[in-house]
Amino acid sequence: MITYFCSPDHSVKNIFELVYKLYKHDRSILLIVKNEEDMNMLNDAFWKSRRFLPHGDENDPNLQDQTIVISTKKIENMKFDTYIYFHHASDSYESVENILWNPPRSEAKGKIWQEENGKWSLGKI
Repeated sequence: MITYFCSPDHSVKNIFELVYKLYKHDRSILLIVKNEEDMNMLNDAFWKSRRFLPHGDENDPNLQDQTIVISTKKIENMKFDTYIYFHHASDSYESVENILWNPPRSEAKGKIWQEENGKWSLGKI
């Protein structure tokens, strides 16, 4: 399990960069968000990025063909290499392949990375 903390104004840019790097390493990713508003916001931001990042959301009719999915819930009939919890935490998955993105600080687990002034460092809460 890895936890990342970054400033809210860098959150979407940084999550895109992380997902893009994972995608380039042939990782399938489920990005689990708290609500439909966050799902639509990330979906829109990913499509508007200058770099192409193929993805779908839980409403995609061709969901099985997507390697990157943004969803408000776990997708039971699909397996992913990496699960990213965007702005929340869950005890459902206890694997090093899981990532918590800006969860409540009390929910941080595993290695904790913090972004400050555009630089990332391994730290403690």
